[in-house]
Amino acid sequence: EKNDHYIMMTSRGCPYNCVFCMQVLGRQVRRRTPKGIIAEIEYALNHYGAHTIQFYDEIFLFNDDLCFKTLDLIIKKKLYKKMRWFGLTRVNMVSKELIQKAKESGCFRLEMGIESGNNKVLKRINKQITVKQAELAVNIIKNEKILTDVNYILGHPGETRKTIRDTVNLAVRLNTTTMAMGIMVPYPGTQVYRMVQEGRGGYRL
Repeated sequence: EKNDHYIMMTSRGCPYNCVFCMQVLGRQVRRRTPKGIIAEIEYALNHYGAHTIQFYDEIFLFNDDLCFKTLDLIIKKKLYKKMRWFGLTRVNMVSKELIQKAKESGCFRLEMGIESGNNKVLKRINKQITVKQAELAVNIIKNEKILTDVNYILGHPGETRKTIRDTVNLAVRLNTTTMAMGIMVPYPGTQVYRMVQEGRGGYRL
């Protein structure tokens, strides 16, 4: 039986430190070589008959040489003719050049966490992005006709009715392919968890 949907990881870890994240794979990013990634893709295509690859990395589409080399190899080997792929990127990673290269290599869908539509909240949660960056990133991805999935959270530290409304309004304005509006969960090991324990951030047990 053919497994046409193939899941793979090309890295572990995320270099960012958002207050709500468990960082289950750590902050140090360990990445595989472009050659090794391509070898697994080819094996999935030839051995399993895969035609859709899902990159399960916390961030797959980094805006750096290693990522461009991987995409260039997919293009050079014409693997995009046999498969399409999707994965996660980050608002501050998105550039026109990167997204065009992703599209050329077979990308059909990208996911990002925007989390809030309020700049003060984004700063408070250490997301290291702005609302303007989020709007620009979504527009760049949409312009390449790539499906866009965006995640938001309600209940950030110091959240108010106004900041919630800002998030809802941003979600409506961006009008992405899909959106997920989650409720903050204070996972053990996160900064939000410690805030809840100490009664800070407007949280109560």
